[in-house]
Amino acid sequence: MTAKQKSSMGSENDKDNKPYWKIRRPGVSAALREWGVPAGIPFDFRSERNMLWDSAHRRRSRQWPTWVKKALPHANIYAGWSEVSIPGARSNPDSLAWGEINGHETLFWMEVESGKSSRQLILNKTIARWEKAVIYANYVGVRLVFAVLGMPWVRNAARLAFMDVPPKCAVVISDWSKENFGQLPYPKWGEVVFE
Repeated sequence: MTAKQKSSMGSENDKDNKPYWKIRRPGVSAALREWGVPAGIPFDFRSERNMLWDSAHRRRSRQWPTWVKKALPHANIYAGWSEVSIPGARSNPDSLAWGEINGHETLFWMEVESGKSSRQLILNKTIARWEKAVIYANYVGVRLVFAVLGMPWVRNAARLAFMDVPPKCAVVISDWSKENFGQLPYPKWGEVVFE
């Protein structure tokens, strides 16, 4: 990316004088061309959902590809996307990373639960997201590592969603705290690994 393209992304400061990026149209166009999306092709599903720009949830979503690289150094991560919509699947994972682990092309799907919902709602949302993730991974022909990050009581509520884990899928449930950044239990195919 050229200096001109980088500057088109812009930089501002918030009220606490912390720098952050404000994405502008020229920066989006440059990123889409870099990804190989031709000019004039609609790519509306790239927008992040509307939430606080510096929330813990958004930070975890944006950190996911790096989190996986750090936690699983033997995995090769090719690309990652935060808060992306999957066309046709009616699903918006908090973050995706695509790569390879143990010689298998793998989708690393991450959901962050902040704990602002009841245990039952967390369980219901996790079941729905898990089912969509498994269907999507099967459809595109890759293995799936499905991760849930959250506080201890959230992890306990979400863990009940995983009764049958297919042999080409793995579930990891881990702490979302910044002190835990880059740490995940090692995924095991056909199993749930709970931290």
